[in-house]
Amino acid sequence: MLTWKNVVAFAKAAMPVIIAFSLGICLGTTIPGKTNWMSDHFKDVLGVVVFFVGIYTYVDQMGRSRFAHKTDTMFKLREQFSGKGMLKARAGAARHLIANDKGHDQNVDEVMDFFEDVAFLLRRDAIDVESVWQYFSYWSEAYWQAALYYRMEKRRNGHLQDEVWVEQDALRECIKRFKPVAEMSSEALQRFLKDETEVDQHVADNASDGK
Repeated sequence: MLTWKNVVAFAKAAMPVIIAFSLGICLGTTIPGKTNWMSDHFKDVLGVVVFFVGIYTYVDQMGRSRFAHKTDTMFKLREQFSGKGMLKARAGAARHLIANDKGHDQNVDEVMDFFEDVAFLLRRDAIDVESVWQYFSYWSEAYWQAALYYRMEKRRNGHLQDEVWVEQDALRECIKRFKPVAEMSSEALQRFLKDETEVDQHVADNASDGK
């Protein structure tokens, strides 16, 4: 699969070879008998070298820019996931899932929409899978398991189209290909949800400390 990362890697690997070959031509080592070739074509070959150095510099800078953009996007996602609004949504979603309530819940929808956005950004190469695994794999896997029947029930009742929330399935498979994530047991999943019900208490505690 051709990606920008592969293009950058190829440019970095090929540049020393291109420069060495061009300099070799300049010195006349690749054309026997052309003792005056360097003086005749030095400017031409130097132009080729400068051209490829320019291409390399451009590709390298674009790669650095894309990396910085991906890092910035990931930090924004982390801030969103740990923000006041999402903490309340996570706590509410966990309470709803613990109760095994099959009805509609805005908090569950908000959490699921967040991971759907993460999956979409990963598919569009706006973030990288290593960062997603590092920062979100624990929660994405847990909520994928915990909300499985919630999603099925909503689809069965006609609340969701088949194409809604399917990005998370691809996200799960992509993360597993990068580094396997073990499925939680029922007991571990219940402990996870119980912990999630308390995350919004940090918001209240911080608000109290600020008074």
